Amino acid sequence: MTREYWIVNDKTKKYMKAPGDFKFDGEWKEQFKHTKGVSWLDVTCYSLVDFDMANGIPYVYDLCMSGMLCSLIVDTKLHDAEAIKKAKSELRVKHDIVSLNVVRLEEVAA
Repeated sequence: MTREYWIVNDKTKKYMKAPGDFKFDGEWKEQFKHTKGVSWLDVTCYSLVDFDMANGIPYVYDLCMSGMLCSLIVDTKLHDAEAIKKAKSELRVKHDIVSLNVVRLEEVAA
């Protein structure tokens, strides 16, 4: 299993992958140029694992009584509308989806 952490500025929709040895201690968002000085309310860290993929696009989820609450985490430079459509379809076929959201992001240079 491979895990990646994507640090996201929710206002600018920019993300950066955290280094493999990164420690999430204290004011960790201040160590990334795209989240430095940004309110904690505007910073998200997605924990993505290689087996949670649909059509090559990572997703995160939570479960509720009615089924699965899911968000596709899309890098807009890597995936187009057709790839997103296929990923959504794959998720709906394989899981009992209650809510499906698409988070469109763009990677920031390190």
